[in-house]
Amino acid sequence: MVLARKFTLAKWAKSEFIDDDNDVQADALTICLRTTNNSLSLWNYINDTDGHDNLTDIVYNFLCQQEKLCSIYIILLEDDVIVNTGLNLEQTPGEAILDSLKDKHFCVNNLTGKKLLSFAELMKTKLNKGNNSYSQFTPLELKNILLEKWENTTFSLNQLNRERQKSFYEPLIKHLLSEKTSLTPEERRSETNDIIRKIMDNPKPDIDTLISNTISENPK
Repeated sequence: MVLARKFTLAKWAKSEFIDDDNDVQADALTICLRTTNNSLSLWNYINDTDGHDNLTDIVYNFLCQQEKLCSIYIILLEDDVIVNTGLNLEQTPGEAILDSLKDKHFCVNNLTGKKLLSFAELMKTKLNKGNNSYSQFTPLELKNILLEKWENTTFSLNQLNRERQKSFYEPLIKHLLSEKTSLTPEERRSETNDIIRKIMDNPKPDIDTLISNTISENPK
């Protein structure tokens, strides 16, 4: 079984104050490996015989929890490697937006300081292998993932955390209007600002309807 975890690549880069190639910045532990109830969350990555995988679903789930539309990095780790390191792996309920992920959540639990360092060493060993050791999803790729799911009605902007700020909504809405309408760049900016204003002013905005109405009024 293969398990996926989100991380911030820059936190795992070798800094000038680190002499050991296997050592990591403290930020890698405090930011990328922040624990809850002494556990770390992972998602079961599946790649079937037909070449289809669920990585974009996993990335989408992470994206719905982000406050900003910024790059997402994913590292894949084998479950037997985790267990053979002396870590405890258990399937647990997770915060999954998509039904397909509801039974795909696992935790490395009962973590101590030493065990957390062991997990960090697993990640560092994998990352030392180079660019093929992780997957990167750029903001444009993330917009396209959301656009695809929105078009397939598997994604609703209303599912996003209400605490999202303009910095999250703005690039996504502009991207949707660019792909689906005949609006000029200036008109897209105006419509985007109008939609964001309505989102922020309404405690329970129907974001999908706001965008759909704009698209239907200005078809491409």
